[in-house]
Amino acid sequence: MSAWRRLSGWTRRSKGRGSNACARCAWGAQSAVAEKLAALQRAARGSDNLMPPMLDAAGVYATVGEISDCLRGVFGEHREV
Repeated sequence: MSAWRRLSGWTRRSKGRGSNACARCAWGAQSAVAEKLAALQRAARGSDNLMPPMLDAAGVYATVGEISDCLRGVFGEHREV
């Protein structure tokens, strides 16, 4: 199943169920995101390929901002000289 279908199916199911329908609100989902971001940070500190841990983090609904912050913490920001 494509990522778009998973995401669109998730949003369709959550409509009309109130704030508890948000998958990211559950403690288990938050800890899964934190776990995947920690794995991404470990890979970034080493010499591993970053794409698999980035996709894993996105797979548990980590945001682009969360993934970017994680990588920014390891590599820093580009500064033009």
